[in-house]
Amino acid sequence: MPRKDPVIEEIHAIREELARAANYDIDKLLEAARARQAKSGRPAVRLPPRKPGAARKAS
Repeated sequence: MPRKDPVIEEIHAIREELARAANYDIDKLLEAARARQAKSGRPAVRLPPRKPGAARKAS
């Protein structure tokens, strides 16, 4: 039986709370996330999409 990690448990609880607040609607969830991001005033980092097959190999 795996050990319970309090950090992981907290992440799961927050994820559930956010999903419940959006009525488990992915569009509402994303809209709320974008609103929080805009409200934060921090710049968003947008990376260019990767080309298929361009993934790095694990070292």
